[in-house]
Amino acid sequence: MNISVDQIRAFVTAAATQNFTRAASVLCLSQPALTMRIRQLEESLQLRVFDRHTRSVQLTQVGRELLPVFSRLLAQFDTAIAGAKDLASLRYGSVRVAVLPSVAATSLPALVSSFKAEHPRITFVLRDAVNTRVCELVRSDEVDLGIVHYDASMDDFDAVDLFEDRLHAVYPLGHPLESVRSVTMSAVARYPLVLMDQKTSVRRLVDRALVLADKPSVPACEATYITTAIAMVKAGLGVAVLPSTGLNLHLYQDVRSSPIADRSLVRSVSAIVRKRMSLSPPAASFLEALTRHFRSTRVDHR
Repeated sequence: MNISVDQIRAFVTAAATQNFTRAASVLCLSQPALTMRIRQLEESLQLRVFDRHTRSVQLTQVGRELLPVFSRLLAQFDTAIAGAKDLASLRYGSVRVAVLPSVAATSLPALVSSFKAEHPRITFVLRDAVNTRVCELVRSDEVDLGIVHYDASMDDFDAVDLFEDRLHAVYPLGHPLESVRSVTMSAVARYPLVLMDQKTSVRRLVDRALVLADKPSVPACEATYITTAIAMVKAGLGVAVLPSTGLNLHLYQDVRSSPIADRSLVRSVSAIVRKRMSLSPPAASFLEALTRHFRSTRVDHR
């Protein structure tokens, strides 16, 4: 049995008009074309659904039983098609993003706001998390895309470069580092350190740079959130090494920062998606918006 949507639509329309000529006009078909669709439906069912008369047609008993069923199927089909068109045209849908906290708290909200101004019925779910957790969320399909510190080991993702983020030394106003023209990791390591949690991508970069500088160090304090690390700096607990993306130092009159002159302390921030997986239209459109923003503004976080 091979019944098409066109045949069902022809049957439902003819049943509503009780006239093949009027039904053909409603469907923008010739009468022979509509009659052929009804005949094909009956052949597939091996049943008559209409009794033909000179000026009208009437449903058979089988036709009357099939009409509510086919009408419901046709309505569900039309609703699904309309929904798919709305999704494709970004009239509704959702975008799920897992993102590094430093990006989630700075550039991302404005980008989401701009996107929603253009597509107000698109909803967003944002999950801020450390690098490894962002990758897990993308890999398990709990989010559509992630924004991470990307490295070559992440070969199970397709990646789009967004920007480079240089790490900064953050210290209290009047600290000796304030007078240093070019702050190095060796210079930073002379002071007690406030470092990020060991699970973060920032901490891995800092630990490696300390080893390369032959300055392995046990941090004086560790923090999970950048705001906590800055508060520790304000309290005089040490010098923090933090990503520039997360620094809103205009909020702190008594804190200063300097970029660290070490190329190994620059991280590549990228958007990642599961390899060979298609994004929904809203997610794909938002990824394009992200890419356009960072390319057009030539954001430099160094």
